Amino acid sequence: SAAVREDRTLGIVAVTLATVGATIAITWNAPESIASWVEGLFGVGTMAVLPILLGWIVGNRRRVIARDRAEAAHDAVAAERSRIARELHDVVGHNISLINVQAGAGAHVLYKDPEQALETFKNIRAASHETLQELRSLVGVLREPLSSEEQMTPTVGLDALDQLVKA
Repeated sequence: SAAVREDRTLGIVAVTLATVGATIAITWNAPESIASWVEGLFGVGTMAVLPILLGWIVGNRRRVIARDRAEAAHDAVAAERSRIARELHDVVGHNISLINVQAGAGAHVLYKDPEQALETFKNIRAASHETLQELRSLVGVLREPLSSEEQMTPTVGLDALDQLVKA
């Protein structure tokens, strides 16, 4: 338990105390020979060192798992941010560009062809309405996660191609 924690000093102290205690216990019992004394000390030392080594291994493994989980969570957040940025660029950016182009065209024809200017301003209104809907949709995506199938579905399809060509 002491070795699983990040503070290795506690593990070393535990090994030292166990070894000193074993040495005292073995010496107290006064073995018949040096060989039996060394054998007893080696056995108790092994019993003290192995749990510490296993504790260090377990502690290191837990720290690696925790770090990997944190990295995976960070990567998931980065991927979601990237997806949202693409969505904003693709959908909202397209619509804002369309509004900008049509506003320039509307200003250009305002006095020359008022009917065409009126049509242009209607297109601007429709594009701005669609842009607001897309923004609301993106905010909804941010509020609740989508299923994997919904994430793969494009928000603008080929049916918007005519509108883009008109611009």
